[in-house]
Amino acid sequence: MKEHPMREQRKRIRFGSPSDRQSASQPEQPHPFHAKSLLSIPAEILGIILDELDARDLYTCMLVCKVLAAHIWNTTSLMYKMELAVAHVENGPPNNLCSADRLASLRELQRSWREPHFPRIWTVPCDSVFWSASCGVLALTSVWGSLQLYQVPSQLLGVPEKQWHIENSDTEMLVVMFEFDLTQDLVVFVQANDGMYQCLHPRSLSKPSEKHPLAATPHLVPFDFYFDDCPCCLYVQGDTIGWLVYDHEERVSSFQLWNWKTGRQILHIVTRENEAPCTTFMFLDHRRVLVTRLDQLEVYAFDADAADSHVEPSRICTFKLPEAARDAEYLRSSFLAQNHSNVQSSPDRRPAFRTPEKHELFMVYTLLCKRHAHVGTGFVFMVAAPVILCRIEHAYPGQCFAWDDWGSLDTRVIELPEGHVDTFVDVRGTKAVLAYMIDGDITQLQVKVLETNLDIIRQELRNDECGSAVYETEPSPYGAEGARPG
Repeated sequence: MKEHPMREQRKRIRFGSPSDRQSASQPEQPHPFHAKSLLSIPAEILGIILDELDARDLYTCMLVCKVLAAHIWNTTSLMYKMELAVAHVENGPPNNLCSADRLASLRELQRSWREPHFPRIWTVPCDSVFWSASCGVLALTSVWGSLQLYQVPSQLLGVPEKQWHIENSDTEMLVVMFEFDLTQDLVVFVQANDGMYQCLHPRSLSKPSEKHPLAATPHLVPFDFYFDDCPCCLYVQGDTIGWLVYDHEERVSSFQLWNWKTGRQILHIVTRENEAPCTTFMFLDHRRVLVTRLDQLEVYAFDADAADSHVEPSRICTFKLPEAARDAEYLRSSFLAQNHSNVQSSPDRRPAFRTPEKHELFMVYTLLCKRHAHVGTGFVFMVAAPVILCRIEHAYPGQCFAWDDWGSLDTRVIELPEGHVDTFVDVRGTKAVLAYMIDGDITQLQVKVLETNLDIIRQELRNDECGSAVYETEPSPYGAEGARPG
């Protein structure tokens, strides 16, 4: 029986012959009128049209049209817009840099993260009693109480290299720790006496012998702790000074917030019976602070202008860390986030770009050990900042988030090698920095820069580069003389 001609035609269209499939797989040639119309658009008008597109649309244009691709490649402002999106940063405030300078600066920053090197080496004296670092400044305290300060230069921020000295007669105390807020001409000195933390002194950086002119009281008095065996944290956020001391042996801690301008204490959290001590803290903004306990993170609200010095701590919510095994326990936990409040830049050269909050990275460093042991295994949790910040915004008072409610959402976990010492972890935008001595003899420092931005990793893989790198400094009597891939 012969098929109907129309049915045979539909069958041929559906299945097709080899020649039909071959012709269908080839892209349709553009109509000559379309190509002529696109090429006839003046370059100035084409630039205005493309400038209205976002980075994703620009990338699509480069894939589908050689004319548009050539125009985008040759337009610095458009390439800068695309590379901002790939690096997960946004354009900074207006300054004296043009688009070409901003693009070159962004590319140099990305290159320096992939290939770190040490263009300048300082020989730091080792006879110092204490040292502390804040806001790109390293301070060393001598046995006589004087301070030697080194300001680390930054080409990106326009910060020059600088060294200066503060005599003991200027401070009239033994300084064991300090914190800067260069925007307020503020330096907070932590004084020690008879082996104990004694007072916090808010002073003027330009005149360290005098209290800061905006401070109502010359010093703030914390709880008594011996500084030899008690880790501490000190941060400044606007009008607020935060101070935390943790005694590991006694498993007690004290966390205090003051308004340094009025001298009034606005928050105090002490360890209660059968309660894990606080170990570190970090300001999230001018009204919220995150405090780390051994097995959880707690977020508190505070009011820097509160009139009452005895306000009950207002806990917003809690984030539980992974539950330890039956024969294990947390020895220490730390929370890290980039501290924006103390970032210094030259007044005539503001940063060309910055990491938006939605792409920032939070880190939690934990030390897990067998019960009653003092040596454990280190773990680093890298968490996207919005995972935590969104839950804080929508939490009801006192809400507790289990680990599965937040930690399982794209969290990356790094286990540090056994036997390492002197661990250092830090955060810069979307990048995590891990540094540690790989042996007990402290002869080699290993530094890892981990990139959590998947767009960067994919871009590097397309360029036949590895997504992350490890660098190891050569041992030297003078310091790190160079770096080589590990």
